[in-house]
Amino acid sequence: MNEIKDVKEFFEDFAKTEAETEILKWKLELKDYNANIDKANSFYLAPHISFMPREEKRKVWEIKRKGLDFFNTPKIRPPRKLFKISEHVHKEFGRFWVCYASSANNSNRASNFLSQMLFVIEKDNELKIASESLWSNYEKDGWGDEAYKWHQVFGKKHLHYDFLNEPIKVIRYEEPEDYKIGLQVYHANI
Repeated sequence: MNEIKDVKEFFEDFAKTEAETEILKWKLELKDYNANIDKANSFYLAPHISFMPREEKRKVWEIKRKGLDFFNTPKIRPPRKLFKISEHVHKEFGRFWVCYASSANNSNRASNFLSQMLFVIEKDNELKIASESLWSNYEKDGWGDEAYKWHQVFGKKHLHYDFLNEPIKVIRYEEPEDYKIGLQVYHANI
């Protein structure tokens, strides 16, 4: 039976693999990326849209638009940060954990913001990410002019912020920057 320490280790392995895969996605040749997507998807209950196979070769227009240097030296993407884990009980999934984290990183600055929740369940004695929510003000129109709230990005509909009850246990790690509601969520008993 998994504990929070196991979930933390799972998250760290996931974040490292995710960052490595994102770097491979932006190389000139995509064979290494395609070889790595099964590993990246193994952390999810179902394949994630971010990790889908791509053609082996870059299109000519991509190279012209971005430049060869862009693909020869892709930007380093540090793993996302974990700020807090809470443990809950669900009638269908039993125990589950919520990892409060930064988004997948495109810069070092964004890695300090608590902006995502990854819902981790135990399936066949393995930990899997079953759902993901993003703190965002983007609605279906895509303009970003709505009030901020937790939006479900993918996964099981009933594993979402709106359905969280009081946790059994909460472990806090590094404190996030005070951005939007990051500190409020970090200190909340959720």
